[in-house]
Parts: sequence; structure tokens; C-alpha cells
Amino acid sequence: MVHIDGKTYSAHRIIWLICNGKYPDGEIDHINRNKTDNRIENLRDVTRAINELNKGVRKDSKTGVKGVTAHKDGGYFSFIQRNGKRHYLGHFKSIDDASNAYQTAQKEMDKQYE
Repeated sequence: MVHIDGKTYSAHRIIWLICNGKYPDGEIDHINRNKTDNRIENLRDVTRAINELNKGVRKDSKTGVKGVTAHKDGGYFSFIQRNGKRHYLGHFKSIDDASNAYQTAQKEMDKQYE
């Protein structure tokens, strides 16, 4: 955080302003997901939807794999969320298969934002 004339600003937004000559239109996304890495090459001005795509694994994940949930039968479910909707990708015997299904769906859905 940066304090200027009694107001508080996020450092990454100020860095964007200084380097690009204008305040960002949307959110500032840290491409490498390291919120302390404010190098301009690691920052991009994006919509909320695109920023959400760059999230990592949730801290409360029991599998440690993004988009994969363990099932009581020993298998795994895979889900992906886009535009506020959760999409079921299937039930899988292995965590790798469930992860691959998530990654494939993510690549397909991300094409919409390119």
C-alpha cells in the first residue's frame, strides 16, 4: 500500500499509472500470482473475470489440485467455474485424470478471453 496526500492506494496500481501514463481500467493481475512481485512485466490490466482465471489452488483444498475434489468412493470429481456457474467435468479414478480434465476445460474456456 502507498499513502499519498492522506489517501491509500495499492502499490501495483500506482506502478501501472507511472509506467503506462494512466490509471488501470480494470483490476491489476499479477501474472505469476506473487502479489509482492510488482515488476511491470508481471502486471496486466484485466477484467475481474480474467483475474479470477489466474487463481491458484484454494488453501482449504483437500486434494491440493485445482478443480479436483475427492469422492468418498476413492475417486475424484472435477469441476470448473466460469461466469459464476460451476461446470461438472466428470468422475475419475485417478487424481491425474481429474486434473487433466480440469486443465483441458480451462484451456478451452480461456480461449474465450483471448
